[in-house]
Amino acid sequence: MSLLGKRLKIRFFTTNTLGSKDSKRKKLRAFVPLSLCGLVFRHPLGKLLVKPQGLFLIVIFFAGFLTTLYVSNEHIFYWWDYAFYKEIADDTSRMFIQNPFQALKAVYFSTWLDYNYYFALPLIPFMELFKYSRLGYIIGLVFVYHIPMLIVSGHIARRIFPSHTYAGWITIFTGALIPAFWASAFRGYPDTGAVLLIAVAIVIYLLDMELKKWRLQLPVIGILCGLAIIFRRHFAYNVASLLFSIGAFLLFFALQRSEKNWRKGLSEFWNVLIKMQIILAFLVLSIVLLAPGLLLNIIYVNYLSLYSSYSLNPFQVFVYFLKTYGVLWFLVVLGFASGIPKIQKVFQLEGENADQKSLCFILLFGVTSVFIWVAIPRQTGTQYMLHVALPILLGISALIVWVIIKPKTLVHWLLTPGIFLLLGYNLWAGLAPVHLVPIPTTLNHPPLYRPDYDEVARLVAYLREIAGGNGSIYIADSSKLMNDEIIHHAEVSLYGEHTSLRILHSPQIDSRDFYPLAPLLQAEYVVVTTPFQYHLSEDEQKVVKFVFDIFSYQWKIRKDFKKLPEEFHLYDGAVLSVYKRQVPTSLETTLLTFSQMRKYIGRLPGGQPDWILITPSAEASLVYDINGKKHSVTISKDSPSLSFLYAGADPAQYLITGKAKFSDEGCPPVGVSMQVFSLSEPMPMLYLKQITSGAGDFVLNIEKTGAIALVLSFQQNTTLSIPLCNPILEWEMSE
Repeated sequence: MSLLGKRLKIRFFTTNTLGSKDSKRKKLRAFVPLSLCGLVFRHPLGKLLVKPQGLFLIVIFFAGFLTTLYVSNEHIFYWWDYAFYKEIADDTSRMFIQNPFQALKAVYFSTWLDYNYYFALPLIPFMELFKYSRLGYIIGLVFVYHIPMLIVSGHIARRIFPSHTYAGWITIFTGALIPAFWASAFRGYPDTGAVLLIAVAIVIYLLDMELKKWRLQLPVIGILCGLAIIFRRHFAYNVASLLFSIGAFLLFFALQRSEKNWRKGLSEFWNVLIKMQIILAFLVLSIVLLAPGLLLNIIYVNYLSLYSSYSLNPFQVFVYFLKTYGVLWFLVVLGFASGIPKIQKVFQLEGENADQKSLCFILLFGVTSVFIWVAIPRQTGTQYMLHVALPILLGISALIVWVIIKPKTLVHWLLTPGIFLLLGYNLWAGLAPVHLVPIPTTLNHPPLYRPDYDEVARLVAYLREIAGGNGSIYIADSSKLMNDEIIHHAEVSLYGEHTSLRILHSPQIDSRDFYPLAPLLQAEYVVVTTPFQYHLSEDEQKVVKFVFDIFSYQWKIRKDFKKLPEEFHLYDGAVLSVYKRQVPTSLETTLLTFSQMRKYIGRLPGGQPDWILITPSAEASLVYDINGKKHSVTISKDSPSLSFLYAGADPAQYLITGKAKFSDEGCPPVGVSMQVFSLSEPMPMLYLKQITSGAGDFVLNIEKTGAIALVLSFQQNTTLSIPLCNPILEWEMSE
């Protein structure tokens, strides 16, 4: 008989041995389930299943089966984050196979970008083994981050219930049945890795909640918190919740030790501050050493303003939290409430074996996490709901452990399988296709499926036929039905490496992106879907709606394009049309469109630099410093003439200071001109100043007079026999 079977047998025959009627009734109630358990655990396979190795194999098999089943039922062209993280993993893996040192260097410098590549390093074996498939990437996320997170959560449960060996495994199996955890990984988000790091930090803290062994605990906690922020930037809010909870408990212990002595209390308070400062110091140090670009971005970039278009009101975000976990919140509340002695007495629970302080810490951490996210970022998304993953999981597992510690009635015996049946159905309701779920108990995250898959494939084939290799394409849509990345990934999916479409990067969000003027001027083809396609609110996506209205309401720039006869019918009754450019857009129409654009959008988009390239055929990359003020551009033989339109805040006077850098003294000079136009039709030129710049500085200035547009142009003299030398022009606007 297995150890668990022996325990059950001993517990059965040693309970109420006085032979009372109550004892006989309780034995009779427990006879059937105990007999079934005995039959299972007497079998050799049953003995294996209750061992850690067997339980671990069950988790691995279940995770692999569920992941394969889910991904194999997807039929879609991925877009945005759903595709971008896998692209990062693909690129990092290929770089690492070719040159490990260069790959590690690229990962380090990726911290200057919005998405760093650190998460992709542990996924390299899976990407190679599964030949860079979507299934291999998702399995990598599950095995590298998801399952270890569940295992570490089990360690936290063991700390809460130190005398109950199976508390950890109960937590692991409970976590495997929560759909919101799987949904984040199945959508391609690596965020579970940040939850894993925070879980390890909690394990380290719970070893000694008063942090008496601070020489080891404090640096480790600080480093783990820093790594969590590096891993996924938005987990800085979760780290703040963790540090707040640690600080609150340290103050609680300090008050207990002070014994109402204010001098001793002041000393204890000072010790708490020192400990928290050490944690913060190692947190910052880990970011400085591993992700200096992230630290600079945090200092210089106002992320709350940049992503304000995604922010909802607190009530909406709170309701999203409730919907994400659905009926599980009821179990979570019962789990934490079961730690209250009066409730334990009413329901005949044995809670005296639990570490109440550890449980209270997890509860405080969860409440703080919800409050901070609802109050500050106020965004919704599958990956953001992982901020409460640990409290959700530990609350449910606490309820199950308390119920099965010492079952006294048939209700207790039936309640545990009842909870797991509910969790199992909830997993089905959370991940199955919507039409298969009769009673939704949680927010549904079905496999992504596109009913108009073949129509999108036909669209890609059509675009390749008319624009492949030559024309640039602007996609004036921003929804899961159609956007710029759907076309790109559809072509990659259908044609592999033989891609030919040039999809322009188009703005999506007002608070984060830029005016659509530059890509619209470069576009040879414009794709527009009716009705208007957006994924936030129209008021937060005016940079998209503006282009849609241009082609819907026949604005002046619309006359430069001709609608092609071919149409494409997408799902939900949407109709997609393609427009082809007939003539280049004139400077007058460009300025008029810019004036209309500023009035329409109403605010300067958050990612808009001060200058917009308005030379349609030019291939030039405008580079600007981290403050967005100093700009530079390289003039090449393919684009010897470049013009930029000033789009920044209006200063009291226009003063442009700049410098031309030449690689050779014999290079032809660059002509620099500043043109000022009135923004009232017919857009007359008010001012023109031209200078010729050799290697050296140049200065242009004019007083501001009314609503005007400023155009700065650079032109290298191509009539001379001297070869062009790719000079670099640097300039900035100042007052």
